Parts: sequence; C-alpha cells; structure tokens
Amino acid sequence: MISEELIKIASNTSNEGLKNIYTFKTTAKNTLCGDKITIELIIDKSVIKSMKYETNACIYCEASASLLSQ
Repeated sequence: MISEELIKIASNTSNEGLKNIYTFKTTAKNTLCGDKITIELIIDKSVIKSMKYETNACIYCEASASLLSQ
C-alpha cells in the first residue's frame, strides 16, 4: 500500500517541467520497469543552482525526483 506521505512527496511538482535552459541535461530509462526521467541542471562554479525534471514513471520514481530536486 502506498502511504499518504509518499503521495504528498510525489505530488510536489514545483520543479517538474523542463525549461530547455540548462548547463547539463540527461535522460535515463530503467530497462527493467520502463521508468524514464529527464533532468536539466543549471550548474555554476560546481554548485547546482537549479534542477528541473520530467518523468514517465511510477510514484516511487516521481517522489525520488521531487526530493532530489528540492
């Protein structure tokens, strides 16, 4: 069963949505389950200033991306 806390974390979409403004961009796909994520980072002097992401994935991957972007 999926907890309400996990749903709350996955529902935080404040950093979801690609802007096509980045210094680093990558896409990864999990070949076992089919989850796919694209991440755009703005990096300045080795410090991550901004992270945007887009997923086509399960709630666990969405929650992980949301936490990582915060």
